[in-house]
Amino acid sequence: MPFFFRFLYFIKRKIRSLFFFKKIHFIGDSHTEVFWDMEFSPMYFWRLTPKIKVVHGATATGLANPNSKTQALSIFENYLKEKVKKDDFVVFQLGEVDCGFTIWYRAEKQGLSVQEQTQLAIDNYSRLVHKSIDINGKKTIVCSAVLPTIQDGNNFGEVANLRKEVKANLKERTLLTLDFNRMLRRFAEKNCLSFIDLDQSLLNEKTNVIHSKFLHKDSKNHHLDSHSLAKIFSKELNFIISKF
Repeated sequence: MPFFFRFLYFIKRKIRSLFFFKKIHFIGDSHTEVFWDMEFSPMYFWRLTPKIKVVHGATATGLANPNSKTQALSIFENYLKEKVKKDDFVVFQLGEVDCGFTIWYRAEKQGLSVQEQTQLAIDNYSRLVHKSIDINGKKTIVCSAVLPTIQDGNNFGEVANLRKEVKANLKERTLLTLDFNRMLRRFAEKNCLSFIDLDQSLLNEKTNVIHSKFLHKDSKNHHLDSHSLAKIFSKELNFIISKF
């Protein structure tokens, strides 16, 4: 980080500690790490202090499994109990791993219905979100899962290589993600929660997959371009938080 940016980051933290005391917690899988980039940028988070809890590989599907490799449920639940206060905001972002891999893998290997698994993932996710609602009420925010980025036939990179057994193509994975996000939106609306809909920005309606401008510059990296994504999140969060 250049010296000037480090200096601005120091100033930002000092201003927040003196004048702004509210926190915003970001909870989710590795796609949540974009908020670290926003924190270290001089352009974002001058009035709110971000706290970020990431569990790599976390899935909504796995939240019901106490023996999951990631132990995401217990980690997230403990974080909510120990760190989140009633005046804090909480943003959840999960689902990319489910829609891009887990649901398809279970369908192909175990013969399980894609539709039933998607509903199961939403149900598991909903129970976790309700634990946040119990703490801070309507200051819980749900974010849509990011659209898949791994191109058909691309087995390069650690994540793509791990997911190569799944035969679903990019358009099929995108359609499932859109369905997942519609169900997630309905859950948010039913519970009067704010919903961040990334699909309206990320989806290229001509190709029915993600806009290429949001892809990471490193083709082996399945995460989105953080600079482009940060602009969307900033706009959405500013609008939501202005209502409180």
